[in-house]
Amino acid sequence: SVYYCSVSCQRAHWKRSHKKACRPNPYPSLYQFDVGISQFRSLPANAFEGHEFLVINPTEKLPSLKSICEECLESADDIFDSVPGFGKDQLDPLWTYQNNMTHPVAKSLQNHFGWTSGIHGVEVMTGYRLAEDHVVYRVMFDDDFLSRRDLDASYYGDACFDWVRENRHVRGKIVIFKQMLTKKQREPVQAPPEARITIAVADDADICFDYELYPVTKAEVAHILQERMTAIEQGKYTRRQWRSKIRQEELMAESGFSL
Repeated sequence: SVYYCSVSCQRAHWKRSHKKACRPNPYPSLYQFDVGISQFRSLPANAFEGHEFLVINPTEKLPSLKSICEECLESADDIFDSVPGFGKDQLDPLWTYQNNMTHPVAKSLQNHFGWTSGIHGVEVMTGYRLAEDHVVYRVMFDDDFLSRRDLDASYYGDACFDWVRENRHVRGKIVIFKQMLTKKQREPVQAPPEARITIAVADDADICFDYELYPVTKAEVAHILQERMTAIEQGKYTRRQWRSKIRQEELMAESGFSL
């Protein structure tokens, strides 16, 4: 579902792009969550502790939420405590955009997490959108992990992106964190002409906002990763994955590409 600021905006969205990307009832393609409270009761108390940053370590498929919490996820709070720009509650913009990757601290992060390409990326987790959500998960990763055969394959890292559906897999460690967005507004994007085509298909490029780091638990991340990978294995989509698919088709339609 989408929240519009007015009826006129809803009509404009329909005419501009959604009319071309609209689909019949998607329920046959949607994954029906099958999670019981008993799964969470089996988790240790520390799985519900809040963290600012968690690492998704490369693993194969694991049998339970508990094993994901214990074998795949680990806190990275101490790693970022001494990093300039990462305060207790605030995340400096220069660390959420890819414009400061040659900074010595950035290089130390790359070395710590084993990101060997020399540059790391920061993106919103697939299914979340700055324009539509008040809370989003973001992920930090080796920017060239798809081709880094020296990095271990990450089964649950695949849940953070759409590439697995194209038989391309995530490699290396992924850092995940959660942000609460406030004071969102759109501002014109200043970019060189050669970047316009990229901006045209990146609908959140002109969104400006304030944000705070929001506590994230191993239990919630393990649940998200498990359910997303189950949906992918069944050839289905979670609701957020489906929304992401439709939004991409809308953006292509707006940019003049054929669907």
